[in-house]
Amino acid sequence: MMFACVSRFLCTGAVIGLAGFGLAGCASTESGTTPVKQLAVMVGMATELPPAADFVTASRTDTLEYMPVGVMPLPPKKPLAAKTPEELEALKAELEAARLRNEAAGTPVQ
Repeated sequence: MMFACVSRFLCTGAVIGLAGFGLAGCASTESGTTPVKQLAVMVGMATELPPAADFVTASRTDTLEYMPVGVMPLPPKKPLAAKTPEELEALKAELEAARLRNEAAGTPVQ
């Protein structure tokens, strides 16, 4: 009975150790390879990444400056010029015409 418990413990430990070894073989560092990764590749538990295509390497920049997610860039500031009295009157007339059109479209037909 005691032997079965110990062997189950050892088997569980061996399975966890092998799973950890397999997962460690998938990990890589900035250099791309580690001794565990190389061993996992030799055993067949991991694969080497193929080199990137020419158009991919040509399109990548040396500095990776990404815009933060959820942040919109500010639009360029434009100088605002004051409207002339004639432009103000034209704008008032345009807005009044739009108001009359909206009122006419909103009145019920009898």
